[in-house]
Amino acid sequence: MPTDPPPPIEVEGVEEWEVEDILDSRWDRRGRGGRPRLKYIVKWAGYTDPTEVPADYVDNAAEVVANFHRRYPDKPGPQKRA
Repeated sequence: MPTDPPPPIEVEGVEEWEVEDILDSRWDRRGRGGRPRLKYIVKWAGYTDPTEVPADYVDNAAEVVANFHRRYPDKPGPQKRA
C-alpha cells in the first residue's frame, strides 16, 4: 500500500520540503532580467519524481548541495558559469 509523501516542515515561518539528493545542475539562460540562473534537479524525500528548481529553493540544504558538488565538481554551481 503506497504511503503519502511527508508534509512540508516549517523553517522560519516558511513551508519547506526535505531535499534527499541533488541529481543535476544547469544554467537557465532565461533567468530574471536576462541573467542566467542556476537550477538544480532535486530528489525530494518521500516523493518519486524529481523536479527542477532555482538554486535558492534549496538554500536550507547546503550540505546536500555541497555533497553534490564534491561528487560532480565539473557541474554548474554557485561559483561556476558555463
